[in-house]
Amino acid sequence: LDTADFVDENYLKKIDKYIYKNLMQKFKEIEIYHLLHLKDDGVQLGLFDRFKIWLSGLEPIYRAEQEKIKNKQSQKNLLKE
Repeated sequence: LDTADFVDENYLKKIDKYIYKNLMQKFKEIEIYHLLHLKDDGVQLGLFDRFKIWLSGLEPIYRAEQEKIKNKQSQKNLLKE
């Protein structure tokens, strides 16, 4: 049996569009995170790359996540000592 045997074909197309849309959005977020990582490593970003970062609004989220990672690593180091 196939999924189309149980679910209407039109509904499956809508689900596929929804999944594709969210997948593309996540790929864009990954690209922005990569640019932010490069920026932290000291790479000079171009005007359009900085503009992408600014428009996305992901920089505060990235900074908060990096702070959490740094705190977890410092706690692990304290436990080892």
